[in-house]
Amino acid sequence: AVVMVARGCGGVKLTSPGTFTAARTQDFAEAVAHVRKLRPTSPVFAVGFSLGAGLLAKYLGEKGSRSGIRGGTCVSISWDFLKQTPMF
Repeated sequence: AVVMVARGCGGVKLTSPGTFTAARTQDFAEAVAHVRKLRPTSPVFAVGFSLGAGLLAKYLGEKGSRSGIRGGTCVSISWDFLKQTPMF
């Protein structure tokens, strides 16, 4: 199992100028590529919860069959980020 902790979340110190946003899937893509490199013949499945579900859905929508992920599940996704988090 692999867990990705987003930049600046979960008490992880930022070591780069960028911060987490569900609109940017680059970090997730790099995590998937890293797992695929370590286990090239293993199927990769992903589960995203809440904001992570939004990130996963966006990534899968962007990449489609090129995602490197055999299957994904999105749990408790916020379908309208602006409505759910008006302070942003």
